[in-house]
Formats: sequence, C-alpha cells, structure tokens
Amino acid sequence: MNYKKLIAIIFERVSPQFLKQIENFSLILCVFYFLIRFIDRLFLSFKGIGDEIIFINELKYFIEYGYSNAVIEGTSIPLMMISSFIYKFISDYSLALRISSSICTFILIVYLFYKIKFTNKGNISHLLFLLGTASTATLGGQNDSIFYMGMLIFYFEATMSDSIKKKNIILMSFCSFIMIMSRPLIIIFILIFFVGFLLYRIIKKEILFNSRNKYVLASIALGFLITMIANIPRFSSNDYTLSYSGKTKTKPLGRHDTNLTWVEWFYISQYIGNNNKFGFLHPLLNLDKAEQYKMNHPKIKTPKTFFEYLTQHKKSILKRVPVSLVEISFYSIRSVGFLFLLIPFIIYFKLKRKAYDEYFLSYLTVLIGAIAWAILWPTTVRSIHMYPLYLILTISFLKDEEISFINGFKNFIIPINLTLINAIIIWSMWKEKLFYSV
Repeated sequence: MNYKKLIAIIFERVSPQFLKQIENFSLILCVFYFLIRFIDRLFLSFKGIGDEIIFINELKYFIEYGYSNAVIEGTSIPLMMISSFIYKFISDYSLALRISSSICTFILIVYLFYKIKFTNKGNISHLLFLLGTASTATLGGQNDSIFYMGMLIFYFEATMSDSIKKKNIILMSFCSFIMIMSRPLIIIFILIFFVGFLLYRIIKKEILFNSRNKYVLASIALGFLITMIANIPRFSSNDYTLSYSGKTKTKPLGRHDTNLTWVEWFYISQYIGNNNKFGFLHPLLNLDKAEQYKMNHPKIKTPKTFFEYLTQHKKSILKRVPVSLVEISFYSIRSVGFLFLLIPFIIYFKLKRKAYDEYFLSYLTVLIGAIAWAILWPTTVRSIHMYPLYLILTISFLKDEEISFINGFKNFIIPINLTLINAIIIWSMWKEKLFYSV
C-alpha cells in the first residue's frame, strides 16, 4: 500500500473530536507547565544559581560605579541597563535580572503572536513547551534571554516579513545592536545564518543580492555602529575590544583554583568518554577529576580555546561530529518532540517540489546550525545553544502550509507530537515533584 494513502486512512479513522481533545488538553498542560517553570525560575531557584552569580556581580558594579566604568571593565550592556532600572523598584539583584530576562521572553511571545500570527492552540502549546523547557535561556538571570530575543526577532523580520519597510529596518537595527552588544556568541549565529542563506541562494540559483538583503545588511551595519558608540568609554581607555560580560573570561564553575579552561574541561570529559561507546551522551567529568586526569596524562594535548580545538584536533572533530549530531537529535525530543528529526525529510520534499520559500531557508539554517555546533563543541551540545534554532524550526514547521503535501500529513503529525510533548511534561513534573527547585 502507498504510504501516503496509509497515513490518510489512519488519519481518517481517528475521530476529529478526539484530535480536538488532544489539542485542548495540550494547551492547558503546556500553559500550566510554563507557569510552573516561570515560578520555579523566578522565585524558587536559589540566588546566584549557575552563571547568574556573574551577572549579579556585574549588576552591583554597574549600579555602584556607573555605565562608563562598567563598560571599561566589560559587561553585557543591554541587560545591565534594563536590570539597573528594575532594581530601583525591587532592590534585589537576582530578581531584577530574572525579571529582565522574563520581560525579554514575553516581548518575544508578543511579537510572535502579533507579527507572525502564531496564535492557534497547537502553535501555542509547542511554543510554551519549548520556552518552559529552555527556562535557563528564557527566564534565568543571565544575558541569554535578551540576546536570543534580539536575534530571533531580527531573524524573523529579515526572513518572514512580507516586505521591508521603514519600520522593519528600524526594528531590525534595534534588534541588531541588542544581539551584537549582548554576547560574542553572535559571531557564530551570524555565520550560521549567512551559510544557510548562501546555500539557499545557490539552490535557488539566485546569487545576486536583492533590495531586501541590502536592507538586512544595512540594519546589521547600523546595529554595529550603535554598538561602537556605546563602547566609546572602553575605546577611550585604549581597549579596542567590545564590552562583554566577564562570563567569557571566567574559569569553569567560577573556580579560580583550577588550571583548566572551559574547553579543556569539555575536551578531557569527552576524550575519556570516546573510549566507551564512542562517547555517546557522556556526561561532564567532575572538574577535580578532569584536572587530575590531565596531570596523570601529560602527553595528552588539550586545547585551551575553541580556536585551538578547531585547528589542532581535526581528526577528533571528524570522529565526534556524527556522534554529536545523533546526540542533538536525541536531546531535541525533549525540546521540540519529533520536529527536528523531520528536517531531512522536509528538505527532501521541498527540493523535490522546488518549494524554495522562507520556510525552506529556515530548515536549511537549523540543519546547518546543528552541524556547526557539532563541529565547534567538544562534548554534548547543550540545549541552550540549540534553543534559538529549535524556535525557528517550531515557528517554520507550524506556519508552513506547503508541508501538507501528503494528505493529512501536518494534521496527522501535530497531534502525535502534542501527545509526545504531553507525556514528556507529565514525566518531567512527576520526576521533579512539580517544582525543580524545591
């Protein structure tokens, strides 16, 4: 039997009322799950958890010594400006940071509802599940939320707007300087977006830039110019690097007594894991044990930076990438259900039908992003780094009407994915006894 007809027959035999009940139950459960994660992250997590302690110290310095001195020392400018304003009303450094991150996430949600029209029940359920699962990036007291908000709104404006008008250029420029000033990680994502866009244009056989592309580049240039102006105090002190959070300069876990860098710790952990089942899903080694392992095996050449890892460990990377991609696929289920696993099939059918729309660009970008992180990261890629790619994938898949090329395909896969998401939420809340931090 033709597999298209098989899917159509299965879907026809499932009661529409039953599918509606799945959709309604999923919405209620996902709203409840997001609220639980919101309360957990905002109020119940202990102050200074993870990287938050770094930003608490930076906020204290920003408030005490002012903008210019903070920029000279190095800080995440957009987050500090918002958090210092909120601190005037609540006088709690940790809570001010967390409220700032939450505001950025809610701005992103409002944007998706208003501009992308991401409003039906299935869409909202998928979105809230992802935001709740990625609560470290979306609600935590660090600069991930404001960085990803700026970058994602910029991406959607650049790719999914019907036309580029003056207000689009202003919004893209605003988001551009937010993402550039927030984290140096923007370099990686800009490269991912550029390679995805370049491959997309090659497939379409359109190499020359059009007016939309020029406006996008102009917005990035304007954002960079604003960033340069914001960094004048730093340049005046003869430091010609951009001001970023000290998080990028810290030792692992804030341990000043260790001789390892973050990259060395990642590499040693994975090096040990590679001797056991290809290192699949190997956890990070205890930091003290990793340092002791390096002392006991001085012949092992460990990279101190990502640049050294990329240039001096090419064989390790070639062996690691396929395993890392399998790990990313496995862990993606926890964030987006089956959606990431469908990307190769969707790209294949898009190519077959020559449907080179903005959603096809997004699928290419997400796939290239996963490959890029698999190459760059010495150990298992963290979901926090994949979060913006997962969000782009979720929006694209659920908005893409073209993937209804199989009779009932989209209407068939979404209830299945929602059922999987429901099971994951129930299991997660049972495992963690509802709140993670209690």
